[in-house]
Amino acid sequence: EEWDIAANSLESFLNQLIAANGDKFWENQAQLTA
Repeated sequence: EEWDIAANSLESFLNQLIAANGDKFWENQAQLTA
């Protein structure tokens, strides 16, 4: 049960990190193509 909580927390963290990096990635792509 504790492992599930830790795994869910890690997954949430990674999802947020990926989302943040994705936003920066697309912003950079927009700047390059502009």
